[in-house]
Amino acid sequence: MPFPNEHAARQRDPSEFVKFRRATLDGGPDGLSVIYGISQEGASAIQSIRADARKLSVGDFRRWLEENKMKTDIEEATTVETEEAYWGVPYLLADGAQSWVEVVRSGRFFGSTGPKPRMVELTEEDIQSMATTYARVLAERWFGEGAPVGYNHASAMGERTPEATRAAARIQQVEVRPNDDGGLSLWGLFSWTPEGARRVEAGEFSAISAELIPPKFATSKTTGEPLNAFVLSGATLTNAPFIPGMQSPSVSGTLSASEQPLRRVFLSETTAPAPKETVRMSDPLINLAEAAGLPTEAAELLAEVQRLQSEAAKVAVLTETLETATKEVEGLRERNGTLEDREKTRSLDEACSIGRIAPTEREDYWQVCQTLGEEKANRIFAEGRLPVGRESAEQAPAEAPTDIDSTVKTLAERLTADEGLDAAAAYARAMAEVLADPTTFAAYEAESLN
Repeated sequence: MPFPNEHAARQRDPSEFVKFRRATLDGGPDGLSVIYGISQEGASAIQSIRADARKLSVGDFRRWLEENKMKTDIEEATTVETEEAYWGVPYLLADGAQSWVEVVRSGRFFGSTGPKPRMVELTEEDIQSMATTYARVLAERWFGEGAPVGYNHASAMGERTPEATRAAARIQQVEVRPNDDGGLSLWGLFSWTPEGARRVEAGEFSAISAELIPPKFATSKTTGEPLNAFVLSGATLTNAPFIPGMQSPSVSGTLSASEQPLRRVFLSETTAPAPKETVRMSDPLINLAEAAGLPTEAAELLAEVQRLQSEAAKVAVLTETLETATKEVEGLRERNGTLEDREKTRSLDEACSIGRIAPTEREDYWQVCQTLGEEKANRIFAEGRLPVGRESAEQAPAEAPTDIDSTVKTLAERLTADEGLDAAAAYARAMAEVLADPTTFAAYEAESLN
């Protein structure tokens, strides 16, 4: 769109960016400046080149763009006024006059009264969204020639008389500009009525207050779909600005969600009208809230109940998570116990198989392992201290002969008689044959120890 006092050459679509910064070009001609766009990811690029119409003609501007291989489509300045006229808007307030007026700016602002003053915060993204949605407002012809500029929030206060609802101006278009606070401002091109121009020129009003529809209430008038962004629905002349530091005329704002007073939030110092209907809590409910230490105002109680519900939902999730974790821990313990039992059985079976212990010594060996450690236990129960056979270590030893000596003597006598061996040789051979059986040998050794 054309700008007062400046020629513009757009290089990239402003919708690609969420923030803008203005700067001069080193080595460039006097009066030339650049608008940098900053994307959501933080990357910057040249969005537009501007030329002061008082210092550069359209031809000079185009030649510079061509020399520097930039886009040369130029929007010529609408007027060539002095710098004071441009920044001291409104200017040329006469019948049918037009002027650019700062409507609202980004930042956090507080009211000037009460122990807990109202706080309003508008981000740079909010300012950008206002410019985008206003283009749609104009395309959908919400207001004919543009959103109305009224007097003292009369329409927002519910006044519907012709006297109260007449317009001082119409907002024909808007644009986003950097401001001196380092943020962004929304400027509007106001087309003034004769009366509006006269009253502003006479100093009856010192500020402009924007009227906005918040994102959660804003919908298209042609499709009904949510717009999900702020919508500039109008403005008003006022003497009670809320936002400090605005360009003249200074701006305060009114957030108007709809025609219903209950949904209005005022940014100016004008007191908001009391809702026609209020929700009163019953006495038993008030007593119950007081006993529970909860707020007794309906809105505050609802907010606190919603907060408690949210906290309760978090507790339920944590409880379920804890129960699941406890079950998993118990399962791990059970599996660990099973593995320990298997390891115990394997270790004892191995000790029996290599003659370290007898089957009857399994528990004794395990207890020594647990008390002194496996290394010391193995020193006490040395490998091969007992003969082993093919029988499983889990089997109990067979019953040994009740009289091994008698068996040996009987066999020795037979050897002497049959093979002619002397008594000593026959006894030694008989002993070797009898004790060749591992079970008999174990029983013989046990008897000897006793």
